[in-house]
Amino acid sequence: MKRIIAIIALLAIAGLGAAFYFGAFTSREVKRDRYLKRAREYMAQSKVKEAVIEFTNAAKMDPISAEVHYELGKALMRRGDLRGAYRELVRATDLKPDWVEARFLLANFYVMASDLPSAKRQLQLLREKDPTSI
Repeated sequence: MKRIIAIIALLAIAGLGAAFYFGAFTSREVKRDRYLKRAREYMAQSKVKEAVIEFTNAAKMDPISAEVHYELGKALMRRGDLRGAYRELVRATDLKPDWVEARFLLANFYVMASDLPSAKRQLQLLREKDPTSI
């Protein structure tokens, strides 16, 4: 009887250890940061496909992070998925309207699509934020 209780206790401890190891009890922010770290490492190694997967996972953990959507957009652009990149950049600028880099990249998308009025509107928003900017 004691042997069975000891085995059950060991299995319970091993199960909890595995749950902690695989992240069952970690916060969404910790998971997001882990995904971002891996994604950035993949981008540095030019493993864009893997980076897109990790950025997507990070976006699932924190869907209101402008930074995650911006970096996912840049990775999608590098992969050649311009529609996806555009969608993510729009999300990033919606979440953080005063982000200069994201808005400038979005303006470049409008220029590539020959939508000059929209590009001009994006640049005017940047100009309102910082009148001395070029």
